[in-house]
Amino acid sequence: MVSEAQLVGSGLSGRLRIAFKAQSTAHFLPDVESSLRRVAPDVQVDALAVHTLPDELDALVAVTADAAFLWLPIGDDRRFVTHWLLDEPRWVALPPGHHLATRTSLKVSDLVFEPIVGPRDGMPEAVVKFWFIDPRPDGTRAVYGPQGRTPAECLHHVAAGRGSWIAPASTATYFPYPRLVWLPLEDAAPLGLALIWLREDSNPLLDLLLEESKRVTRPTPV
Repeated sequence: MVSEAQLVGSGLSGRLRIAFKAQSTAHFLPDVESSLRRVAPDVQVDALAVHTLPDELDALVAVTADAAFLWLPIGDDRRFVTHWLLDEPRWVALPPGHHLATRTSLKVSDLVFEPIVGPRDGMPEAVVKFWFIDPRPDGTRAVYGPQGRTPAECLHHVAAGRGSWIAPASTATYFPYPRLVWLPLEDAAPLGLALIWLREDSNPLLDLLLEESKRVTRPTPV
């Protein structure tokens, strides 16, 4: 592992274009950028906001972004190298007056017959099923509600009473949406956030980005 002192004196320069979803990275990406500026002040960092998994992957393939922070899984796509960074529990956004809204937490079985909103178009079937928890642990199928391509659309569907939305804990923190209730989903598999880039990319700054991302998201215990 390269020390911070070595990095500061390395003379690294160039440009890093990072695709991100604000609701997924607001709690760490600013610190990653600050860390990059400290250890490699001549590196220009451009953060590019996107809304969906297809948007992020398309940006990498089109080489409009060098790397992306995104949620796993991404499907069986061998064009990319993935580096897991952290896990987060799932939370559920419930509509106004929902019969579960007075609870302090939920289990997957509580969502039986509950329409689940979220993005589906352009996403691998296995990825959609992972997010919608389909099938459920008891073998029943998830109920698919309206599609919401962006977080704003998903939240609007929930607020309008068209279903509930399963999202990472950081999204629940980022969107304290008026009139909605967010509750933790206790027994669902956590969601893993990763840093990814094209397998064929040889940008030497990518290893630095990964190192600083790990430093920020998984600090060494004191």
